Amino acid sequence: MTQHMPDPIPTLPPADLIHALIRGDLPSLGRLHLARMHFPSGRAPNAAISLDGQDWIAEWTGPEGAERAHAEADRLHRAGQVAELRFDPASGLLLRRPGSDAKLPGLRLLADPGLAADTLAGLGLAGPFRIDLVAHRLGRRAVLRIRHSKGLAYARLRSPTASAGRAAVAHHRSLWQALPAGAALRLPAPLGEDRALGLALYAALPGHPLHLRGLRGFAGIEATARALSDLQQIATDAPLWTAEDEIALLGRWLDRIAAIFPELWPHLSAQFAAQKADFRKLPPMAPVTCHRDLHEGQILHFRGRAGILDFDTLSRGDPAQDLGNLQAHLDLAGLRQGRSLAAYATAMERNFPHLPLSRIAVWRRAARLRLAMIWAFSAEPRAHLLALAGDVA
Repeated sequence: MTQHMPDPIPTLPPADLIHALIRGDLPSLGRLHLARMHFPSGRAPNAAISLDGQDWIAEWTGPEGAERAHAEADRLHRAGQVAELRFDPASGLLLRRPGSDAKLPGLRLLADPGLAADTLAGLGLAGPFRIDLVAHRLGRRAVLRIRHSKGLAYARLRSPTASAGRAAVAHHRSLWQALPAGAALRLPAPLGEDRALGLALYAALPGHPLHLRGLRGFAGIEATARALSDLQQIATDAPLWTAEDEIALLGRWLDRIAAIFPELWPHLSAQFAAQKADFRKLPPMAPVTCHRDLHEGQILHFRGRAGILDFDTLSRGDPAQDLGNLQAHLDLAGLRQGRSLAAYATAMERNFPHLPLSRIAVWRRAARLRLAMIWAFSAEPRAHLLALAGDVA
């Protein structure tokens, strides 16, 4: 049985506010750029925006936002973090600078050099240290880049009370320990953790992002396919993710589309119905270890091998799932670059002769549909969304 529970659909911000964010024009804030919206379980949706050359996280709070801002500032001060907050009464948006999040105590390392030095020394690193924020998902996770005397490391931050965070650390460690010498797959070496801060420390992987041009691009894709094959051979106790879980996830995104983009709903709902039918026609296959969120931004190519990052969504699932997901992301990257990357997507399939092409295509279409709905809540061109939700080229 699957071990995943569906996330509740939180109250959405008003449709006119979301459309204004997408247009990049809120009179009370001025010109802005919406990178993406997030819909975390158990809290209000939030958006990653750029305003006046600065990045902000905008959380919809409604008219009670001023009171919420004062309470949040108090929480941040008590947590030893810098409270960079502003409330916009006209839109009901509470804005904060990335790196301010009382649920992630590990962010204190950005503001407290003494704590940072003590914590990192306790984990075996030697200063001097330079710490930068790489990524921040409000209330959920963050990543810090740490330059130390001997190189580079990364700290992944979660809430200390989050069972998902502890499971992610344990799963990464088990993958690392099970990886055979000489494997095509490379993983960041775990360096230790500080559970009170919700911090897990990893060595930086050498390498460069996939360069999807010419023969160099095909070499990177071949290395990635071999690494993915290695990952599938590692036995884990990660939770099961089935086609029914994927259907449920698509359904939750479709609910959001119906509420905010009724003009897109007829086409996307028809695609969803077809996708659901395709999933339920798939013959069973034994589950394998899956990354479940594999895209080109999480792959580093180095000397004929591929490193894969971020195993927060590690699962056991369909052998075609990661392959189809990566292909869908390459489809999106091709749309953004104005050129087809289909040849690279196809090249990966040669390393999985046991997988029917039709099965890979089902998971690819599912990922394309999911990406179309995710990026509908952004400034992504509408033509890209419609292309993603269409047939695989």
